[in-house]
Amino acid sequence: MRREQIVVAVGLVYFLAALLFLWKVPPDFSGVSWGGVLFFAVLIALAEFLRIPLPRGKGAVSVTFPLGNATALLFGPGIATVVAGLATLDAQELSGKVKWHVVLFNRAQIGLSAGLAGVAYLALGGTPGTPELARDLLPALGSALVMFLVNVTSAVLFLSLRDRMPLWDTWLLYVRSIVPNYLGTAPLGIILAAVFNSVGYLGAAYFFLPLLVAQYAFKLQNDMRRAFLGTISALTAALDAKDPYTAGHSERVGELAARIGRAMGLPENRVELLRYAGILHDVGKIGIRDQVLLKPGRFTPEEYAEMKNHPVLSGRILANAEAMGEVGRWVAHHHEHWNGQGYPDGLTGERIPLEARVIAVCDAFDAMLSRRTYKESLPWEAACAELRRCAGQQFDPQVVDVLLGLAADPGFRQSMVTAVETAQAQAAMALEGGRARPGPPANGSGGGGGLPCS
Repeated sequence: MRREQIVVAVGLVYFLAALLFLWKVPPDFSGVSWGGVLFFAVLIALAEFLRIPLPRGKGAVSVTFPLGNATALLFGPGIATVVAGLATLDAQELSGKVKWHVVLFNRAQIGLSAGLAGVAYLALGGTPGTPELARDLLPALGSALVMFLVNVTSAVLFLSLRDRMPLWDTWLLYVRSIVPNYLGTAPLGIILAAVFNSVGYLGAAYFFLPLLVAQYAFKLQNDMRRAFLGTISALTAALDAKDPYTAGHSERVGELAARIGRAMGLPENRVELLRYAGILHDVGKIGIRDQVLLKPGRFTPEEYAEMKNHPVLSGRILANAEAMGEVGRWVAHHHEHWNGQGYPDGLTGERIPLEARVIAVCDAFDAMLSRRTYKESLPWEAACAELRRCAGQQFDPQVVDVLLGLAADPGFRQSMVTAVETAQAQAAMALEGGRARPGPPANGSGGGGGLPCS
């Protein structure tokens, strides 16, 4: 079965599961405050409308989680399933930009998570319809935990199938970043429900406003982060404009470095910095003369010395960016060799920062797969063999082993080869027929990424 068919099937299964749940746990309409149901549906819809997308499609942050949990505590599992499932429809889903099976999955898994939260609350002895903070705290927290686990597990499963990624990688990439939002707002569901139960609409509205203020503050912080990422994109675009043949190289190195970092068990904040380092590892080439950077033939000793200065320039450029942390130091050493024969400082082995060693392998691998003005591309198997041959000389053997483990996955291979080929086709068009390629420059290094050992 093809991946798309599997994803469609998962969406349908969840939708049918939601229908089955409503059949087995039908909404209890006796004594329902329909004004209260409508009130919470509006709050959920407003919170969903104001949700904050995280960078690089890693989900979004909103306060719908405690609102859905409060709905389950106040109105029971059946009503919570319907309200949470429908009120969280977002603008993209309503506009038809999201595929129908994804919409079904989203509605079903959100509804199920709220409904099962309501079931857990009652099973743990919570007071139906009239929760009180002191009396029902433990059942309400158990309800929030169930809602969190169902929602997160469902999302990880779906995204893993959609993107052909291992479950753990999917958790790290998409879900882990939003867990603090879930856990931090979990206690608010019982508080909001208790306030509504004892004070009414006005008390719940006053309680809801600080949540929106907190969400807006996070939005401002996220906007600053987006501006920062935009600056990174501008720097790489400036480099790509100088040499179209290397267009896309930095982005691919960044993504590959992050993939290796996760496989090596690095914490996600360090993985994110590693991705930035990969993207910006060649930014110092902006300071290299075009006559040298774009030279198709062999370098003179003086030109090669100038080219070897680009990692130092990269480090200097990034050293002034406080948000980058140690990224400047990592990129300054991404041409160091494991055996001490690299530059600029001739560091050896583990004296080279781990992140610099990761970037060195990613840089060389992508360069070998790419066609440049001074060389043809290598076949996939030949590039892998060259990495293996240079392990322990130019490259950290552990990093090479991790990359070769990833390279054994056909899906990984296809995605990387496709990305390289697409960039090469765009480069050929940009160069209007291309340039002459007279042969590799001196010392095994040219205007592109790092090359393997000689």
